[in-house]
Amino acid sequence: MANIRIHDPTPNQINQQFQDVFNAFFKLEELLKSPSPHTKNYVTVRLVTIIEQFCRLIIEEQLKKGKGKLQSIIKINPQSIDKMQEITTEKLIASSEHFQNIQSLKNLKEYDMKDIFNPDDLKKLEELFLERHDVVHTVIDTDYNIQTGYDITAELIKQILLKSIFKNESMFYFAQGYSLGNLGKYEEAIVCCDKAIEIDPDNVAAYHNKGIDLDSLGKYEEAIVCCDKAIEITLIILIHTTTKVTV
Repeated sequence: MANIRIHDPTPNQINQQFQDVFNAFFKLEELLKSPSPHTKNYVTVRLVTIIEQFCRLIIEEQLKKGKGKLQSIIKINPQSIDKMQEITTEKLIASSEHFQNIQSLKNLKEYDMKDIFNPDDLKKLEELFLERHDVVHTVIDTDYNIQTGYDITAELIKQILLKSIFKNESMFYFAQGYSLGNLGKYEEAIVCCDKAIEIDPDNVAAYHNKGIDLDSLGKYEEAIVCCDKAIEITLIILIHTTTKVTV
């Protein structure tokens, strides 16, 4: 069996930059159990960096779809209007939000991402941002629970994706499983694929990647069943599409 995972269930939903952020995030999970204060501080800073990178990528995708105004991410200086053609989306985003505080996250509503947060989530995110500030700007050693920071970052990523480029949770779990599979966490990847399939039984990519993960674990018969299912669904979709075109 060729161990090639499907990268994206639908065109232009998850590009390599998003996957790089996902991979960086899931790699941090291995460090959560370390008792070292230095490791905890490193994970804290990385979590906030990942949030910042992820939010900028999301805004860029939203702007490509015409959601959000350029004026909302930069105060236009009248003297610089003639130079607007030289300003790229990336520079516009970089010049505005840093996504290292709650207000920056709330500004995501300007890009058609509303009702992302509940009060409890906002409180946990604020605690993460404050901890990051203390780690970077002071030498204070706190008893902050880094697992809480990791979990709230995961929930933030999930909710933003569901409010922007993903139509349902099946796509989110597929993307999560893809990253975990690439990191060699095959059993965790399979759990994500199962969640994706439970939500959307026609998720061909989830069946395919589950087959690849099972193959990597040496469960060849189960892998074949999954790949056969992926082929079956694909053929049904093709027949249905061809019938609609010819009618």
